[in-house]
Amino acid sequence: NNNWPTQIYVREARRMVGEYVTTEHDCRRVRIAPDPVGLGSYTMDSHNVQRYITKQGCVQNEGNIEVSPGGPYAISYRSLLPKRNECANLLVCTNGVSSSHIAFGSIRMEPVFMMLGQSAATAAVQSLQEGVNLHDIDYPKLRNQLIAEGQRLDIDTDQYPPLLPETEPLTERWRFGDEPDPERGCVVTCENRQTGE
Repeated sequence: NNNWPTQIYVREARRMVGEYVTTEHDCRRVRIAPDPVGLGSYTMDSHNVQRYITKQGCVQNEGNIEVSPGGPYAISYRSLLPKRNECANLLVCTNGVSSSHIAFGSIRMEPVFMMLGQSAATAAVQSLQEGVNLHDIDYPKLRNQLIAEGQRLDIDTDQYPPLLPETEPLTERWRFGDEPDPERGCVVTCENRQTGE
């Protein structure tokens, strides 16, 4: 294959708009889902959309997002379910999970997909045993089974309070040498095209 990967890495694809859409508010614990089936904690990140040349002749990255959720957050069972009136008895626990672009930047990690897969399988078994639609399962029973299987579902909000954007210290945000820093002015690195310096 001449050093070319045999399979491409699909970082993000189309996502359904389900019964519950996990968003940055969930990741920051501003909103906590009442029916969690897993926890996420990875940084909400998205790579640069493009690079452009500034008026000063420097290369500037645009569209990079890297925001730490500051701890774990709950992922709703309903994020795995399509809207009831659109589809029945389907669970989505990987790339199509119902989430915003920003939240998916964190949810997309394989360990989270494994947790959601375990939860989806447990819900499917419960649905079959009870003879009910996946939208109608007894969530408290599902929760108890997941906990019995070792799944962690609860967040200590004393240890991990909501991370409000306005309270996030600017110094805690990821900054790179080629991106503007409002506290220090533009720190864009550039090369003088005339001298090569």
